[in-house]
Amino acid sequence: MNWIEFGPDDGTYTGIIGMDPAAEWLLGPGIQDYLPDGESMLIPFIMNLYDEREVERLRDRIKSESEIFIPPVYERTLKAGEYFTAVASKTFFDELANSDDGFFRDLRNAPKEIKLGAPLKASALSNWKPGQPNTLLDDPPVGPPEGGWPSETVVIGIIDDGIAFAHERFRTREAGSRVQCFWRMDPPNTSTTVEFGHEIWKEVDSSGNPAIGSIDALLLSSTVAGWLDEDQFYRSAKLIDFADPGHKGAAWRISHGTHVLDIAAGEDPDDNVLNRPIIGVQLPIATTGDTSGGSDFKDRVLRAIAYILQRADALGGGPGSLRVVINFSYGLIAGPHDGTSELERALDAMVQARPDKLRFVLPAGNSHLSRCHAKVKFTQLGQVVDLAWRVQPDDQTPSLLEIWLPHEGAMPPSSDRIRLSVVTPGGLASSPLGETHNTGVHLLDDNGEIICAASYVFDPIVPTQRGRFLVELQPTVRLQPTTDPVAPSGVWTIKLHNVSLKADQQVHAWIQRDDAAYGYPTLGRQSYFDQLCYVRFDPQGRAIEEDSHAEQVASPCHVKRAGLINAIATGAETIVLGGFVRKDFRPARYSAGGPITPKQGGTLDPNYRKPDAMAVSEDSKVHAGVLAAGSRSGSVVALNGTSVAAPQITRWIAGELAAGNPGDRNAVRDLAQAHEAAPPNPKPPLPPDRGGWGRINLSPGASIRRYVT
Repeated sequence: MNWIEFGPDDGTYTGIIGMDPAAEWLLGPGIQDYLPDGESMLIPFIMNLYDEREVERLRDRIKSESEIFIPPVYERTLKAGEYFTAVASKTFFDELANSDDGFFRDLRNAPKEIKLGAPLKASALSNWKPGQPNTLLDDPPVGPPEGGWPSETVVIGIIDDGIAFAHERFRTREAGSRVQCFWRMDPPNTSTTVEFGHEIWKEVDSSGNPAIGSIDALLLSSTVAGWLDEDQFYRSAKLIDFADPGHKGAAWRISHGTHVLDIAAGEDPDDNVLNRPIIGVQLPIATTGDTSGGSDFKDRVLRAIAYILQRADALGGGPGSLRVVINFSYGLIAGPHDGTSELERALDAMVQARPDKLRFVLPAGNSHLSRCHAKVKFTQLGQVVDLAWRVQPDDQTPSLLEIWLPHEGAMPPSSDRIRLSVVTPGGLASSPLGETHNTGVHLLDDNGEIICAASYVFDPIVPTQRGRFLVELQPTVRLQPTTDPVAPSGVWTIKLHNVSLKADQQVHAWIQRDDAAYGYPTLGRQSYFDQLCYVRFDPQGRAIEEDSHAEQVASPCHVKRAGLINAIATGAETIVLGGFVRKDFRPARYSAGGPITPKQGGTLDPNYRKPDAMAVSEDSKVHAGVLAAGSRSGSVVALNGTSVAAPQITRWIAGELAAGNPGDRNAVRDLAQAHEAAPPNPKPPLPPDRGGWGRINLSPGASIRRYVT
């Protein structure tokens, strides 16, 4: 093995202004994991062009011949300074990096942002191939029902996995399904109304009967002797097909999306609830199944949100005609944690564009005890801090570590503030890496293959404007016979050398999530900081849950429990929920919190630095989780995590919006404070950085009692 240095002139994609820093790894050393089916795979990405002239040139390009596909929902409203999603092949990015063609040259140098997403098989976009003009999509025939919607109608949007949308909790006895539109994002492409995957919706024909192929028509055709054959329905709706490989969340007894949607919007079918229509998006299997940094789902999430809002507008008869609350119970660990990531800024902008009509609810995350966050404060110049990064054996996915530096002006620093070096488990150290944009070091194995990359990039986009180091590793094992490289497992030491940082300037390191989602095969194994100073258990063997615990205070450590809040839940407009145990009111041990990194120019409002509140995510220590719908009608199952706390507040917010109230973060704060002051008192102390304004103890959604009080 040996380390080699590289600079801006050595990289293929680093010369593209605003290019995703991960592109050098994903389209280079990590390409066999990022594009497992080869370069024919299509790459979704998020883009934001800041020059109106370049926007117009791009618009003209996709109308004639194009290496890039932009969904019509964005093409129609494309404008400078706003995020949109697109799809292209690797060839597009190669041309963008190297071509002398005027279009590519100008686009390469234009001010912009590009963030790559999880790849698609070429068959996913059956209506478009690179080099063809963008194809237009059909608008599904959805609109207001006869007589219009009730006055208190609020659309419940859900973005999740395993959404068994024919469940009786999402139907009425008289009006059929409450699910108005549903988009399964996985290929193959079987619809002309969405760019990939399959869409199904409610529709009536000229006689007022369910139209052929609509949700209600499939419900009728799958009903035998008055009972719905749900398996037949899901085959007909193309949600479950055992002839296709891959995970099938809705086929499991417990399906995450079904459980979450029941908490947010489930109703007794006999109640004939008509004022809570549902629009659902099931994310692709690859997006949910691979939680590592190699599979970014921001592109898919923005597509899903755009779909929900567009369909809600169609249902209401015009833009903003219906109020919408969207539950998105997903999370990441790595990121800036200051509200400035691409997805967070996009969510904030959407709410600000519909201030009284749109709300997003997210979980605080379950990573509180994951040992994936370190906060470094140097006490003197020349000090070196070692972070021990434990990378596990049998990890079939890449591992990613981000080190974010303090805010210090809108321009890259003129000199190094800190330098980073990496030491392999075998003791081979790299040369120090400074703060020069797009520089780094590669570790080559004995075959000359890159197994580790450490690099520095400065993100100049307002309001991020921060520098960060990225350390990326190949998987530590490959089960199939292959010549692809692997990285050694063990402790990788990240050395941070203080050159000029002051004692009040903090450096934050986050390890990206790499575990398996519920029900998915275990591919990744979560890496973590393995510092001896981190005290996991007290003398009685109980897990230490707070950095302020006496045992931990006696052993000062850079590795922290604080600051592991969901990395996509630190925006200004999103409503964020942690979880607590209903029986004893103690925070769930996994429920993550702040504080997050202050923005440049001062501290943040206290609302901004932590979850807004906590809701129930465990009934008791013995009765884990909360009860809600299983994947088939009549079933009730338990599921835990902050993912099930968030939809409780989604339901409450829908009621607030229906009543004409704001249903915003301030409303959640007031509710939490009222519940916190209510009996029983006194309650166990609430860690403010995890609990926000208080614990909200809403009535259980399921009427089944799990224990006697």
